[in-house]
Amino acid sequence: MSAFLERTAEAMVAEHGKDLGRLAVILPGQRAGAVLRKYLAKRIGEAFWSPEWLDMGTFMERIAHVRQGKRSDLLLMMYRAHRTLAGERAEPLDAFLQWAPVVLRDMSDVDMHLVDLDDLYRDLREMEILDSWSTELGEQLSAGQQRLLGHWQDTGRLHRLMHTLMEERALGSSGWVARQAALHVAGTELPWETVWCVGANALEPATTVVLRQIRSMGRLQVAWDADHYYLDDPDQEAGRFLRRSIGSLGQGCIPPTNDLLERPRSIRSVIVPERFAQAQFAAQILQEMDPDQRGDTTVVLADEELLMPLLSVMPGDSGPINITAGIPLSRLPVHGLVENFLDLHAAFHGSGHLELNGLLGFLSHPFLAALTQGTACFNQLTRSERRSMPKDEVIGVLASENAMAMVALIRDLEHPQLHAALMALFGHLAEGIVQDALALEQIYRAAAIHEQLYASLSQEGILFPDHTTERSVYRRLAGDERLGYFGDPEQGVQVMGFLETRALSRSRLIVLGANDGILPQASQQQSFIPFDIRRAYGLPLRADSEAISAYHTYRMLQSATSCTMVSDAGGSADPGEPSRFIAQWEHELVPRSRTSVERVLLALSSTERPQARIAIQRSNAIQQHVLKWAQRGISPSALGVWLRCPLDLYFSYVLGIKAPEDRSDKLGSDVLGSAVHEVFQSFTEPHLNSALTPAILRSWVPEVRDSLLRILTKQTLYSELEQGHSRLRIDMATKAVQDHLEQEAIRLEEHPSLIPIAVETQLSAVLPNGVRLTGRCDRIDLRNDIVHILDLKTGSVLDNTLKVKGLERSSFGEDHGYALQLLAYAWAYLTMYPNCTSLRTGVIPLQRASRSEGIHLSIHGNDLISRAQYADLTALFVDLTNELVHSDLPFTHSPTSMYCTCCVA
Repeated sequence: MSAFLERTAEAMVAEHGKDLGRLAVILPGQRAGAVLRKYLAKRIGEAFWSPEWLDMGTFMERIAHVRQGKRSDLLLMMYRAHRTLAGERAEPLDAFLQWAPVVLRDMSDVDMHLVDLDDLYRDLREMEILDSWSTELGEQLSAGQQRLLGHWQDTGRLHRLMHTLMEERALGSSGWVARQAALHVAGTELPWETVWCVGANALEPATTVVLRQIRSMGRLQVAWDADHYYLDDPDQEAGRFLRRSIGSLGQGCIPPTNDLLERPRSIRSVIVPERFAQAQFAAQILQEMDPDQRGDTTVVLADEELLMPLLSVMPGDSGPINITAGIPLSRLPVHGLVENFLDLHAAFHGSGHLELNGLLGFLSHPFLAALTQGTACFNQLTRSERRSMPKDEVIGVLASENAMAMVALIRDLEHPQLHAALMALFGHLAEGIVQDALALEQIYRAAAIHEQLYASLSQEGILFPDHTTERSVYRRLAGDERLGYFGDPEQGVQVMGFLETRALSRSRLIVLGANDGILPQASQQQSFIPFDIRRAYGLPLRADSEAISAYHTYRMLQSATSCTMVSDAGGSADPGEPSRFIAQWEHELVPRSRTSVERVLLALSSTERPQARIAIQRSNAIQQHVLKWAQRGISPSALGVWLRCPLDLYFSYVLGIKAPEDRSDKLGSDVLGSAVHEVFQSFTEPHLNSALTPAILRSWVPEVRDSLLRILTKQTLYSELEQGHSRLRIDMATKAVQDHLEQEAIRLEEHPSLIPIAVETQLSAVLPNGVRLTGRCDRIDLRNDIVHILDLKTGSVLDNTLKVKGLERSSFGEDHGYALQLLAYAWAYLTMYPNCTSLRTGVIPLQRASRSEGIHLSIHGNDLISRAQYADLTALFVDLTNELVHSDLPFTHSPTSMYCTCCVA
């Protein structure tokens, strides 16, 4: 059967001939519009008046006669509303931006679903009253509970004032624009004879109201892109929203296909060792194709963060590569450069000096590698043992070697206004410092984003009290902006984001990121509206996003004859398991169709595009610094960084450059994680060297939240912790700790043997080569007479990262940093306590209460580490520390490392 858009073009020509100028065509993306234009031109065969091409958001704007605003503009508009309502109680902008994005998204959802604001905010207040209600007759609500009730009242007032401001400016969120379109469509004179809605799926209530009204006028045509396989089966989540939309708007003019059952199709589920290796694999198979095959191939990025790695390893003779994807600015190398510049600017205008560690990190960015490679003045700054230098002294060092390009970048910091400094930086980078075309594109786009952001801040009359606040606001408003790439769909290899595949028919696919949690995407949407209220009002839930993802996946597959689904062994909780869609196809689709699924496990060789690499040679000063560090004590986590990327270790541990920190975020993951550790320490210390019982553990459960608040209020106001995003995170952490304690109590009822020996204790010992390993472990228990060294983890833990094949140096790759840290604890403990004959080491994953006993590190399948393995452990750490301390290996960037602060190439 012909492609969906080709059949749509035939239907349009059959109904309207070549007189298409009075039509509006709503499509899901730019790529689909370009392809449909091609089919129309081919079908008509001569010049014709083109329809007006719209996406759904632009169509709603045309109906409502208002524009959809940029996220940063809407947040600043909301800040104006917040200041109007709160008066003197209004929060500073940087504090406001900690919770405002979630509120803005909630408001847009509410408007898109045409929810009555009076009903919603009344129910939210009443639900909070029920949650806060005391079982003791006559007891009054606490001050904190009263504040929470006032929170929903204030949010309702904020929402209504936002409606007023958006109407005044004719600029609003996508939800508000759709609400306006639904309100005004009945009285709107359409500028088109017919509206074609092509390839839609999950239509929100406001959108459905608009399209039904146009249908009642007899001026709507719909073309559903569907297959009988998932459309006719009520148990198939992929067809859930399509069935609802067809029920509202009719069957449409394009009948469903039966391609999923009838089209011959081969699916390869390819599992590669590491995430970055997915890009290497795609580049490898593209290189093996001839130009015609590459022109018929589409690389789909289910994981959009793999775009830059893919482009970096594509061979130079690959021919044209056309990209259609939107990537957050924060995921691109230009973001790291700007982050370093922001830190330098704030520090310089605070002290008048340049912090050398930050300066070296900035000048060592890959975009500037051509300036610093082999430069004597850069090496002179590197060898300096001073923490900071006056600006003029730094310029003198650079000018002495005629490094005037670097001097120009330093002088950019002199601008007192951050915007002017950034624009000067972008200008110098674009004037010849940066040569790579893709890097230049990032710089141009980043400059445009910051220019628009400055204009919005100026329009709102926002002034900053200091440079630190200004930097924080810029980071929060610019970090989530997306850079869109759109190439020629007719030439070369097509690389596109997952959503850009909508309505397209491609026969050969390579899908990168086919891991569970990415395909389908694990729901990360935050909302302050409780689940029960969202469900009652029909607001989006996690199951809804999974159903939409399922539709896009099945729809992408239905036209393909060859589909390679690439995942990595470290990308899911169960090593080597592909996306659940692949398992579904094996069990449901393959037995009924002409589809076959093959599983392949690969090791890869890589071909990289030549590019500038930074290699820090070990000068005498650097080597002396490393030797002193080794005598003081190298932490196990530093060895993990050495495994992952030696250059990152150089920046982080030799130079002491820290990861960029948003100092205005008072409840970041690190702060909350530290508080959770302190809570466990306070609970456990009174019971050291005595057996814990289920009753003791359960007695801690009601104290968790108050204990967290007591610790967090040492650095954050109580009023800030009990509202918005902070309260949500504290409640989630409280539930995780309480669930863990309850599960551990249940386990102790069956296996009553748990004696805590130490908490937050230092383990330190000297290797035979004179290097000291030293680290702090969270807790040491005696369980069934066996020592257990355990780390508390508030984040996610992948089981496969705690499995090693042996204790040889060759068994440890860059993904084994955490396993190495646990082994270092084990080695140090065996060294410090010679009478210990065996032990276990592992993590306690607080996000997974069912694993309260811990996930233990295993060596060749055995999680018990015995005294007999001590010599092998010693040899392993001697080999590793000799590499780090006693060799002449340079500090270079590992090309497979994707998480470096300054050295991503």
